[in-house]
Amino acid sequence: MLKAMIDQHRNHPSVILWGLGNENDWPGDFEEFDREKIRAFMSELNNLSHTLDPSRKTVIRRCDFCKDVVDVYSPSIWAGWYRGRYTDYKKMSQDEMKKVEHFFTRNGR
Repeated sequence: MLKAMIDQHRNHPSVILWGLGNENDWPGDFEEFDREKIRAFMSELNNLSHTLDPSRKTVIRRCDFCKDVVDVYSPSIWAGWYRGRYTDYKKMSQDEMKKVEHFFTRNGR
């Protein structure tokens, strides 16, 4: 599916990142939950993406144990929902930004 997506959309100027997954770390979503296999698969997708389109970075959302595999990481902060209080959102975001080289947020803040 990644190959088809890149083949189909590589010339769209609005595409800035290739998404490799979302919440790949929910144990109940898979018959087998193996972090090393998930990391290997994310690495394979990351390499394929860069081979097919070396001009764009890759991104995943919420898979903390794979955040070092991709170029850009977007954690689930949602202060007050997943953890902490809503009023902690800014600080929690700043703390997460310090953990990775490239950080992506929904509203760009």
